[in-house]
Amino acid sequence: MSLSQSGQKSILGMLGSSKEDLEFERRERARVEARRQRDSERVKNLILNPKQRVMGVHTDSLTRQIQEKRKEFESRKREIFVLQWNKTEFEII
Repeated sequence: MSLSQSGQKSILGMLGSSKEDLEFERRERARVEARRQRDSERVKNLILNPKQRVMGVHTDSLTRQIQEKRKEFESRKREIFVLQWNKTEFEII
């Protein structure tokens, strides 16, 4: 017997078995199930979807890393250009 079944039996035992009590129990179970479904969808969207997950992402650090990489790339690009320029300059002479 699952926890939800034992909870249902204990509520029914407290309320009795009148038609109104059974209807109340049915609505309560439907409400709880709807809540579980919403929570399940929320977990899927917030936690399991990597495109929307932002927990633990340090945007400042990532932005700084990107800027450093761009600077390194530009520096290396200039260095290569200068080396190529010097190489062609010697070939011309």
